[in-house]
Amino acid sequence: MRKLIALLGSLVLLAACGGTAPAASPSPSSAPAKPAASSAAPAASASAKPATSASAAVKPAGSAAAKPAPSQPAIVGAKEVPGAVADASTYTMREIPIPESKTHPSPDSRAHSIWVAPDGKVWFSGLVQSNIVMYDPVTDQFKSWDTPTQPSRPHGIKVDANGIVWTGYTVPGSNKLVSFDPKTEKFTEIPTNFGRGFAYPNTLWVAKDGNIFFSYEWGDGVARVEPKNGNKLTEWPVATKVARPYGIQEAQDGMVWVSEFLGNKLLRLNPQTGEIKEFVHPAAANDPGLRRLGIDSKGMIWFAEHEWGGLGRFDPKTEQWTSWLAPRQDGRRDQVYAINIDAKDNVWVSDFGGNYVGRFDPQAEKWTVYPHISKPVNCRYMALDQKGVLWCGGSARPVLVRLEVKA
Repeated sequence: MRKLIALLGSLVLLAACGGTAPAASPSPSSAPAKPAASSAAPAASASAKPATSASAAVKPAGSAAAKPAPSQPAIVGAKEVPGAVADASTYTMREIPIPESKTHPSPDSRAHSIWVAPDGKVWFSGLVQSNIVMYDPVTDQFKSWDTPTQPSRPHGIKVDANGIVWTGYTVPGSNKLVSFDPKTEKFTEIPTNFGRGFAYPNTLWVAKDGNIFFSYEWGDGVARVEPKNGNKLTEWPVATKVARPYGIQEAQDGMVWVSEFLGNKLLRLNPQTGEIKEFVHPAAANDPGLRRLGIDSKGMIWFAEHEWGGLGRFDPKTEQWTSWLAPRQDGRRDQVYAINIDAKDNVWVSDFGGNYVGRFDPQAEKWTVYPHISKPVNCRYMALDQKGVLWCGGSARPVLVRLEVKA
């Protein structure tokens, strides 16, 4: 059923963005496009303040209110572990209003994916406004650039070691990977040639060697661009059809891991040989919905179980799977979306249904919940800066969220 709904949704998006998609270009192009006009705007004043504690709203897992609904048999086997709202004195949360685009205004959904550059600046993709945006925490100012292709719907975003910003266009028929140099303010659009008008370059990852890996959510594939080799493009098809390859990250051994949102599998790509192996979630028949993923220092693969509100872990050495249910907030825990791993191997998640950011301690098997100030926020991607501060952009509310947990 979810596959059918997703396919219908893609058809609606195709119609909204211009109908039949043109064929993709057969070869990549590295010619820089003309720089788009930029606009700078100060962040609307919003003084930092601790979020209001709502400990009464979250009950430790295992209580009567936290039992899974009878209609969710897939949750059977996942662990119920303690979870509580963090004391307000232990953290600060700030919601920074994001300025509306002057050229493509949108009342909400001004931010999608997010990343923190080596210099500490925060970058995010404006999927609905077709721009990329930079926020400087030092000056408290935003600056935005419209993409050369309009509309473009930039989705994933990463910043490489040289400060180059990478994103992918997801408007039907575009299918371009794009780099942006903040120093020259020039975009370089790299057409892909996966053979589908709606391939949808989704999530990106910058590998240790500087290559850019990304997933084709609707093209059932994985790809790599080599910036040091003339933006050479290599693409690998995924065997599972309508898998919706989503989250992606490189492991310490150079293997690239991808989560399949509709396929309910993890995929391992060996970029050297091109070999792909898929690992089926043990509860795939009950549709956990593997969304984004992260890899810890021990090589464990962590992923969001979006549909039933869980956090999953896969051990590549033993091929053992483990799942933990997220805490309920306001009666909900479904739609666990983003995954991040911090320096201490704590796992951070964004929970849409419960409207919170959660931290999971794998050693203690315990959750700490940080409720959003506004409702709803819906952070689709999160990033941790060098100081351990968590950043995310609201897709349901036009705010940039800054969460700092006190030592």
